[in-house]
Amino acid sequence: MALVDELNFNEKGLIPAIIQDDKTSKVLTLCYMNKDAIEKSFDEGKIYVYRRSLGRLMIKGETSGCIQEIRSVYVDCANNSLLFKVDQHRAACHEGYFTCYYLKVDKKGNKEIVDQKVFDPKDVYGKEENSPPLVTKSDQWRDLAKIFINFGGLLAISMKKFFNVTFRLNVDS
Repeated sequence: MALVDELNFNEKGLIPAIIQDDKTSKVLTLCYMNKDAIEKSFDEGKIYVYRRSLGRLMIKGETSGCIQEIRSVYVDCANNSLLFKVDQHRAACHEGYFTCYYLKVDKKGNKEIVDQKVFDPKDVYGKEENSPPLVTKSDQWRDLAKIFINFGGLLAISMKKFFNVTFRLNVDS
């Protein structure tokens, strides 16, 4: 896709994307997309994002069913960000609000809720509001494996440098 080749992705291969409701013009959220997310979004006409916290591509609304159908797409003058105007199904925010920007901040920094909830997150996600995201056993094992791999690499370098010993780790899947 020609557009993807013109965009300025950051060092992690991501670009910010503003998602705006086409009917109300409310800004719904700011997300990040990689090349795969952009291409899949264009191919299917629905917003796909790169979830940094999960390290994977996912359709917006994967868990809640609150998908976003693309109506139009804009790119900024420096190819540094995207704007998607969408038809929002139900709500965009995982807290149950139509937009993620439901908190108004005054001059003193105090927050005020200025929107009504569209749904109860407990009913949709099966967790308490404002609780940390659900972590599965596979997520825990993946994170633990990353720690061991990083530690193992440092250990291997140290063993080679100080003791002239080389070892190899073989993991069967």
